[in-house]
Amino acid sequence: MAKSVQFYNITGSTLEDVMRSLQFHLTNIGDRLDRIEGIRGTASIASALVMNKNKVTGLADGEDDQDAATISNTRNFKDRELDRAMLKDYGVKHQTAVSVGGVLTIDMTAGNSVFVELFENITSIVIENPPPSGYYGQLRVRFGQNSTGGWAVSGWPTTKWESGTAPTITTTASTARDIILLETDDVGASYDGYAHQDHS
Repeated sequence: MAKSVQFYNITGSTLEDVMRSLQFHLTNIGDRLDRIEGIRGTASIASALVMNKNKVTGLADGEDDQDAATISNTRNFKDRELDRAMLKDYGVKHQTAVSVGGVLTIDMTAGNSVFVELFENITSIVIENPPPSGYYGQLRVRFGQNSTGGWAVSGWPTTKWESGTAPTITTTASTARDIILLETDDVGASYDGYAHQDHS
């Protein structure tokens, strides 16, 4: 006799029934399952859920307050909430940005930690794709000087600085190391800025 399978709103007495009845959405993650592969049994049914080739494993009992999941490969949550997450170990994506003609453009979707090696004076800074309305975002920018040194940075977006004035970036060739933190909670309309300078 076939054993009935039930996992949230997935029900059926056969694998075919399960596949036909599947109407499973990851509402807290906010992305729809596009493909299901490799269902192996009732207890581990969730370990076979595949989201675009990104596998979720470790959901054993179907109790949403007890399960833990491992997601392999990159997953894009598209600015949707991950509710009640407990973070044990995490990293922040780091990127390198390069100025062009004195204009430094930083795309926050490419990483919230940025390294900029100065090889020219920067006269304008443009920050793209800050968090949407109702969310807070932070950008960490580390400036270094090339072997010539002496380069300046200005043209910040609308920023209220902790010291009251925009920082003067350290100009020491090769070894200068200034870290600027920018915070926004109004979709990038304005920022609060903090400078940690001359880590040389």
